[in-house]
Amino acid sequence: MAGNPQSILKWLSLFAMVLRAFSGETDELFLDLDVDQVANGTAGSWIQAPWGESYVSAVRESRYGDAVWARYHMDGRAVGNIIEADNTTVTKELLDDAMGYRLGNPELYNQVATRYNTTSSNDGHRELVDIIIGALDEDLKALEKRDVTYTIKCSSSNLAPRSSCYELLQDMNQYETDLGSTRTIDYYGGCWFRVGPHGSGADLTWYKAHAVGKLIYDDCPRTKACCSTVYVSGYSPKNSGHRKLCLSSKSTGC
Repeated sequence: MAGNPQSILKWLSLFAMVLRAFSGETDELFLDLDVDQVANGTAGSWIQAPWGESYVSAVRESRYGDAVWARYHMDGRAVGNIIEADNTTVTKELLDDAMGYRLGNPELYNQVATRYNTTSSNDGHRELVDIIIGALDEDLKALEKRDVTYTIKCSSSNLAPRSSCYELLQDMNQYETDLGSTRTIDYYGGCWFRVGPHGSGADLTWYKAHAVGKLIYDDCPRTKACCSTVYVSGYSPKNSGHRKLCLSSKSTGC
């Protein structure tokens, strides 16, 4: 029976989003790295031991809290629960990321949080699952009021060396093709260019992502009191034209 093409596309998009959330072992939010790629060393040379191996085993054993803990330690910024360079903690960063995902991708967030709630009884970091599930209690309208939307929003935390971000943007692809389901657009040195989950929203091209990254780079230079080095950290919120984009020292979130 024939149906409205727009309705069919909408349902196909929602079905694909559900498959991404529930099929396999990873997802588009907190556990965004492919297990096989991490296991065989093709996910990136930036992943520090023993966290890649910990991530793989935790995901395969459905220990979602342990997997999230490993994911937030992979880039070497965190020691225990402390991220000294940014004067914050893993749990605080996780909570911030959870609120952003909850606001920007509520349907996908609900699906992923529901799956995490089935975490193994052997999970050593169930408290991280509780943080993720706890964000479901947040009222979306209240979150929207807290999230003031600017074209570019700069940050004083998660500062990346501006020189590294310059090299990243210089070498980055600028094709007029969609980013697709990737979460890490590129990285160089201590600078990461990340994009929010695809979900069912509008995609964006490599060309447009590069243009937004350049705006963040231009608008958000910052120095530390101790040093002459120039840093950058900022993001462009999700809107009708593109997913959220983040340029910072974080290899997670956005």
